[in-house]
Amino acid sequence: MKKTEEIWSLKLSELRRLKEETNEIFSNIGTEKSRQRLVYDLLNTLKTKDRNRFMWLILKNINTVITDEKIGIRVKKYSDFLAEHLMSYEMEENFEKIAYAIIMGIMSVEKKKESEGGEEVVKNE
Repeated sequence: MKKTEEIWSLKLSELRRLKEETNEIFSNIGTEKSRQRLVYDLLNTLKTKDRNRFMWLILKNINTVITDEKIGIRVKKYSDFLAEHLMSYEMEENFEKIAYAIIMGIMSVEKKKESEGGEEVVKNE
């Protein structure tokens, strides 16, 4: 019985990697306000335990940058990575861990600023 639990249990390193990958991808998607709205929608979807809608919201948002040459390949790898985790760990408690790792990754996206001719430009806004 213990081996079954080990198979279905997520490792902390996997959750950390998922959070980091989500952060990387979503740093290139939308504005701060749109990410806040997405997090709100994801939290409400998680509360109702609607896995299909949760996945739909994530895929809808990452689909906006798949055609971008710079990030498109990374987004495709991220969607494969995400699908692998969501399919492999079907237990409700694992879905919640995965969902919270994704949400925390989105929430931790920082505003990126760079200097252009002495002016500060905020990307994604």
